[in-house]
Amino acid sequence: MTAVRTAVTIVTSVFVLSISTLGAIPAAEAGEKDVTDRQQQLNDRGVEAIEDGDYDKAVELYESSLELGQLNIIHANLGRAHQLAGNCEQADKHFARALDAPAVDAPPPEVIESTLDDYRNELQQDCPGFLKIDCSPEELDLFIDGDGPETCSGDRREKMPGDYDLRGEYDDHSVETSVTVNALTTARAELQLDDKLDDTVEPPPTVDDPSPTVPAWTWLAASGVAITGGVLLDTVPQQARNYEVNAINFVPVGLYAAGATMAFIGIRGMF
Repeated sequence: MTAVRTAVTIVTSVFVLSISTLGAIPAAEAGEKDVTDRQQQLNDRGVEAIEDGDYDKAVELYESSLELGQLNIIHANLGRAHQLAGNCEQADKHFARALDAPAVDAPPPEVIESTLDDYRNELQQDCPGFLKIDCSPEELDLFIDGDGPETCSGDRREKMPGDYDLRGEYDDHSVETSVTVNALTTARAELQLDDKLDDTVEPPPTVDDPSPTVPAWTWLAASGVAITGGVLLDTVPQQARNYEVNAINFVPVGLYAAGATMAFIGIRGMF
């Protein structure tokens, strides 16, 4: 997680339950009936840990204090320790819980709420958000603000708050969009190229006719042979001139029909 900036004034670093030079709250004003001695002790040690820059130790101390009882001021201090440690999501969670937890007498709830607003404004400026991009097709090359290409995996990407230009490329096609990322939230974007790919209709492949092609002149020649054969069979044999109906009289008819058909095919093949 990206660390947040720590350029904040010491006065607003944490709420304290003892008198010190850090703008502290006297214990008597903190509502002694709500804060046990042990919680008071843990809170003071948490303040010291934050002053020393040991934020992880401060987190442990405030968590131990919460085990003894839920208080708004402890959640606020625990959130602040997380914030300074760079744990943005944990910080935001405890700031939210501080608004609902039982309140100490002092500082009053409105003061804590006002300070929490400042803390959360810092989170919005300094903490990252997340960007989730859905791509179709998944093989699309992704460019973010011109940087890339990278794989469009669909996983959440950690991004600082701001506006981002997205571009997806696949073969000769491209699609663009923009998205705004806010701190501690997940922004979603889609890069869809399927519709454009579907609009590209490729001509069907040419399939060669496996059957052999007979030249037109061959059909015409065969037609001539058939018709000539029919004429010969219709005039030369004795049976064709005896004026009687014999089987041989039907052969020329078939040859004439076959010749005419082949002539038609040959002429058609010429044009």
